[in-house]
Amino acid sequence: MDVIMGVITNFATKTAEFTVEAIGRQFGYILYYKGNLTRMTTDVQRVEGIKDILQHNVDEVRRNGEEIENIVQNWLNTVDNTVAEANELIDSEGHAKAQCSMRHFPNLCTRHQLSRKMIKMMQKISELVAEGSFDKISYRAASQITVMPFGRGYEALESRTSMLNEIILALKDPSIFIVGVYGMGGVGKTTLMEELSWKAKNDGSFSTIVMATITSSPNLETIRCQIAEALDFKFNKKTEEGMARELRDRITKEKRILVILDDIWGRLDLTELGVPFGNDHKGCKLVVTSRDLNVLICEMRTQKEFRLEVLLEEDSWKLFEKMAGDVVHEFNIKPIAIKVAKCCAGLPLLIVTTAKALRKKQVSNWKDALNELQRFDQEGLHKKVYSTLELSFNCLESEELKLLFLLIGSFGLDYRYTGPILVCYWGLGLFRHSHKLADARIRFNRLINDLKASSLLLESEFDRVRIHDYVRDMAKSIACRTRPTYGVKRYTKVNQWPGMDELRKCHQIILPWSYIYKLPEKLKCPELKLKVISLYGMMFAPSPPTSLCLLTKLQTLVLTGCVLEDISIVAELKSLEILRLERSDIKELPKEIGQLNNLRMLNLTNCSALRFIPANLISSLTCLEELYMGNCFIQWDVKGSNDQSKNASLEELRSLSHLTALDIMTQDASVWPRDLLVFEKLERYNIFVGDMWKWSLDWSGNASEPARILKLNDSRGSSILLDRGFNSLLNSAEDMCLAKIHCVRNVLYELNRGGFPQLKHLRLQDSTELQYIINSTGWVHPYPALLNLETLALQNLFNLEKICHGPIPIQSFVKLKSFEVKGCDKLKNLLRYSLVRDLPQLREIKIADCQMITEIISEVDKEIDKIIFPELCSLELESLPRLVSLCAPLTQCIHVPLIDQKVVMPHLELLKLSNINCEKLWDDKLLSHSRMQNLKSLTMDKCGSMRYAFSSSVARELVNLKSLKISNCQMLEDIFVSDGEFGSLPLPPILETFEICNSNDEDLLPMLETFEISHMEHLKSVWHNQLAPNSFCKLKQLKIQFCNKLSNIVPSNVLDKLQKLETMTVTDCPNLEVVFETQGLKADGGRQIRLDMQLKTLTLKNLPMLKHIWSGNPNESFKFQNIFLLKVIECKTLNHVLPLSMAKELQHLQEIYIEECGIEFIAAHDELADTYPILIFPELTSLSFRDLSQLRSFSHGLHTLDCPVLRHVDVLHCDKLVLFKPKSLNYQEIVPVDTVPLLSIEKFVPNTRELILNRKDVTMLCNGQLNGELIYRVTALRLRCFHDEADKFPSGFLQKFINLIMLKVTCSSFTYIFSSGSECAGHSETTMKLRILVLVQLDNLEFICEEKSEVQSVIQNIETLSVHRCSRLKNIVPSSAFFENLEQLEVVNCGGLEYIMKSSTITNLPKLRKLCIDFCEKIEVIVASDDENDASELSFMKLGYLRLNNLPRLRSFCKGRHDFKFPLLRTLFVINCPMMETFSNGMLNAPKLIEVRVTPQDDRWNGDLNTTIKKIAVKRVVSSCFPIKDSRLISNGTKHLPPS
Repeated sequence: MDVIMGVITNFATKTAEFTVEAIGRQFGYILYYKGNLTRMTTDVQRVEGIKDILQHNVDEVRRNGEEIENIVQNWLNTVDNTVAEANELIDSEGHAKAQCSMRHFPNLCTRHQLSRKMIKMMQKISELVAEGSFDKISYRAASQITVMPFGRGYEALESRTSMLNEIILALKDPSIFIVGVYGMGGVGKTTLMEELSWKAKNDGSFSTIVMATITSSPNLETIRCQIAEALDFKFNKKTEEGMARELRDRITKEKRILVILDDIWGRLDLTELGVPFGNDHKGCKLVVTSRDLNVLICEMRTQKEFRLEVLLEEDSWKLFEKMAGDVVHEFNIKPIAIKVAKCCAGLPLLIVTTAKALRKKQVSNWKDALNELQRFDQEGLHKKVYSTLELSFNCLESEELKLLFLLIGSFGLDYRYTGPILVCYWGLGLFRHSHKLADARIRFNRLINDLKASSLLLESEFDRVRIHDYVRDMAKSIACRTRPTYGVKRYTKVNQWPGMDELRKCHQIILPWSYIYKLPEKLKCPELKLKVISLYGMMFAPSPPTSLCLLTKLQTLVLTGCVLEDISIVAELKSLEILRLERSDIKELPKEIGQLNNLRMLNLTNCSALRFIPANLISSLTCLEELYMGNCFIQWDVKGSNDQSKNASLEELRSLSHLTALDIMTQDASVWPRDLLVFEKLERYNIFVGDMWKWSLDWSGNASEPARILKLNDSRGSSILLDRGFNSLLNSAEDMCLAKIHCVRNVLYELNRGGFPQLKHLRLQDSTELQYIINSTGWVHPYPALLNLETLALQNLFNLEKICHGPIPIQSFVKLKSFEVKGCDKLKNLLRYSLVRDLPQLREIKIADCQMITEIISEVDKEIDKIIFPELCSLELESLPRLVSLCAPLTQCIHVPLIDQKVVMPHLELLKLSNINCEKLWDDKLLSHSRMQNLKSLTMDKCGSMRYAFSSSVARELVNLKSLKISNCQMLEDIFVSDGEFGSLPLPPILETFEICNSNDEDLLPMLETFEISHMEHLKSVWHNQLAPNSFCKLKQLKIQFCNKLSNIVPSNVLDKLQKLETMTVTDCPNLEVVFETQGLKADGGRQIRLDMQLKTLTLKNLPMLKHIWSGNPNESFKFQNIFLLKVIECKTLNHVLPLSMAKELQHLQEIYIEECGIEFIAAHDELADTYPILIFPELTSLSFRDLSQLRSFSHGLHTLDCPVLRHVDVLHCDKLVLFKPKSLNYQEIVPVDTVPLLSIEKFVPNTRELILNRKDVTMLCNGQLNGELIYRVTALRLRCFHDEADKFPSGFLQKFINLIMLKVTCSSFTYIFSSGSECAGHSETTMKLRILVLVQLDNLEFICEEKSEVQSVIQNIETLSVHRCSRLKNIVPSSAFFENLEQLEVVNCGGLEYIMKSSTITNLPKLRKLCIDFCEKIEVIVASDDENDASELSFMKLGYLRLNNLPRLRSFCKGRHDFKFPLLRTLFVINCPMMETFSNGMLNAPKLIEVRVTPQDDRWNGDLNTTIKKIAVKRVVSSCFPIKDSRLISNGTKHLPPS
């Protein structure tokens, strides 16, 4: 005790000098020691938690290639050091003294020192916490901007970089939404835009960037498709307006999007295109480029323009130096090179082309180039541009190359297919060293590649050429100096030809894709030495002009797509070498064509109406080198037959000794001649024999690449395979399909003992006698087989037993990349192990519908540890009921895995299993030995015996899996199980403890992005019960359907792992009660920071037991502020959608769709909500409430709903909901608090473009609420639910909508829409603008407009008329109605109609382009004849698309004797019309029609329309006698019933 008192006295003495406050502080260190220790420990844990969160963000941005701010990194380092010091202080040995020493009393000195240190440490930690909040933690390193573009071929130049920065700065200005860039051609506008796209994306200025090229002939559909493709978006609508609306809606969903429209030449209507801008979408910015400043300012209304000048001298040299290479640094060339670079006038295109032309040239070439450039003075930049480009032209190595380049430029097109260029080049006699077409073709392809290498042509697909517009103009300019040309732009209407003085000078006339209504009677063109004439789509009936025979020197005549009858005059052209008639509607070739003794090429491809070629005509063309008759249905004569048709025979091919290319198809193998040795000389061919092959409509002969394709369907057993001539084709073919072959048991060596040395692609199908592909038994020295085979497909080979029987020939299948087997029921395995070793390039295996297969790989010895597929990327197994394993074990085992440890597939990325009965997918033992870590996509469907998908150990190995889809696995109860469950491999006891600890440390499927589960009746759990922090951390899409036993989707222990989830869809789960379990949840053990969830789209449908979407208030732990689409359908027990406090945070919500739910309020009050809340949805554009009988208001009690950009409101059958708040009334006084009106009339109605109104809404608006005001913004109006039969169509109400374009009337009892007495009929301001009329489910409707009613002003501008489910409708087009602008007519499910129109009313539809009739059960004809004896011609001059779908009583298009003319009809669907046996009784003229679609995927054609319809009818009768099991082969028509 004395000792203690001494210590205290001593301590008191030392502190006597301090003030009272200081003394108190010092004693506080002692008294609050334990509290300080506890608080410091808590502070350390807190700062560590904050540091961990920041570290995770740092790791993420680093993975994205960004650099960390120094202040952030320094803070992290300081925290690490501070925490280490604090832990050292916590673990200090002094605490033992402070707690108990000196006879169990604490050492007060030690306690004081430690407590003081702890106070200072807590202060330091507090400062760190305060400093740990950063607005920005990372930045994109400047090196990524300057270095990366080089890798993309972009040269970072100072002038371009500064302009890029200026453009981006302008785009960030909130008041600017459209920026223009202009400059001369070749100055680099497109390249700059590509770099702008890259930079804006990578610096985060925009989340989405799309770029479209416009060109001088803009096509809105093409431009839309470019933008849609960049957005990964597909159109559902077919009309221009529909696609524009869809594109506009899609772009609006992007918060920050940059749209680049490159190379604009004139006005482009952005609204018509479908690009929102300005106030319609402030997040959408546009950059447009043009050569003309006036186009930007006057036509595109740009707000700021940037002129792109030529490069500065320094930048010019930098670019020139890179393009020319090291040669510019040679001492004798560099001074010249610098001068040459200056002469390029800073134009990037010229710098690149000139530098490449002089690359690796000698000094003399450089001096000559400089002299050429310096000859021109400074009269103008354009002159220097042309001179520089001409230098590149002059540097071409040969005159032949220059002539080809000038020819390409003369066409005046940016791109062109190579076939027409080749025939023109040959016809002009420019091949000086080639005397055969085959040699010329090889030479031509080489020249094209040389022009691309010189940069005078752009890179393009192999069958076309692309040329820069300025280079094209230069070539045209050079060509016109020596060969003046008359030409116009593409798609020009040529109504008047130039004067004779101009034509006298012309050497060439080029009118590409122009509309020529009449050729001149004669042309006085003495300089026009006509050798080539190419005409497309001309009408030459009954014959071409007689003046044609005067062109005695003509060598090439092209009449592609022309209407032809008698072309015998062509025989007068004795010098003709190339005659192309492809896609013309010629029915027979005149015998006089046989007089063309110099003809080298005859192209009849896709002349599907051609039936007759006179006998001996083909044999007379002895100089013929190339004959193309693909998709021609010629009735070939057979040698020795009694048929007196005098038609040509294939025997005539014997006389064509020079033939090197042949395209031909015949539907009967019996007409094929025997011993036709001319086939041995063929270098290119497409030969189709049999009636099952379809010719691609894109093939038109003249392919740039050599192809040897042979397809045979020998259903009649003609023994053609034994023919010597045909066997030569088997020996040389590269691509071969053989179907229904007879008397062949093995392919090798019965068909070809040479082993098919050149074959690359082989398909064998529908044969009953084939047993082996290779049968080498009995051969002492087997020949090599299929050395170059890349793809092998075997289908419906019902007796195939083995792929290889006997020893496998050396090097067989060594190049095989794809192997597909389907419907081979006797096959027990696919590959022997000895063959697997020799498949080093195999990348894809598909096996389906093989009933006997038990294993994929057979004959594997015990000694073999590994079976390796080194390059296999894709494995698909479907409907293999007896399959046990890829490699079945030698002894019987229980629970044999499908994929065991022996099979190694290190590059497997896709695994798809369907209808496989194995109980276990994986070998749980040491999966890493099988190297499955690269698997990216796994699909399991109908695997009925599996009880689980993954054990823990397997799931942890699939570190790169991105897509997981599981469906119809009826026994499966859990997706993930712990090791040892359900028979998965239990771990040894010594490892059990390690597994329990390790299961929480290793992440499951950390790269998974898509997770889909459907039709799983017994599934109880989706997730593993223990998840490491980064499990599922990249999941973006979750879709769960038809899972009967699931009660929740996202348990509380999983929700924080799904922060990246963007799209979630849950449908048809009858026992689901909760989607997100958040009841009482505290994020991360109660930390104060709420997690940001990335969920954007939530769709819930048909969940009858759903009680809560969120079981509690998620706002305590999570933020769901990114949701922009919320859709809830058929959830009867759901009382509300979300808590009110959560609704207030949905600042990005764009669409709400709720249908058939039991909810009373959308947002329910919760403890965090305000008493009188103001709900602001700044981005909400669409709100739909349908069939919500209990819905009273958006939220309970008084509240304010503010949706400033709301444009679409659809409220249907919500009887308790008041849609509009009446004007000038205090609604708080007149309505209950739980039925607050949804919207304000004065805020919504005048500002929306689309308005949907029910009867009660129209009544209220008419009863003084609009006070006679006109509505200007509404362009689309939908009226519905006028159920009282006394209701008349409210035509007077339409007068309020001055700019109405689209009117849709649905679900009402009107008997007519327009009549003479309607107020609408006389109101021209409104009706003159109505373009679209849609009528749906009007059960009492009898007339759209009454017969003889004066409603012309109403219907005169209607372009689209769509009628659906109007069962009492009597006619569509009354004879008195003149639909002068109607382009599209669609009639669906109108059961009372017997016809669509009368013959007399066809003239009332002069612009009809599209006619669709679907599911009208009583229709017998489309056109009803007014007089059965009338045989006049009826014309649908504009009709291009006709669909007749599911019309059970339709017999023909018209019963009468009328002739029909369809000059533009290209697309015809005849689907499920069982009574239709002919199209019409009169003559038919449809020159552009070459197919009839019987399903959306299947087409037929037999030469003409009536014949094709008859053939379809015959096949239908045969099918009815022998039904097809798969209904999809009978009908792919789908009912399309628009929603009301």
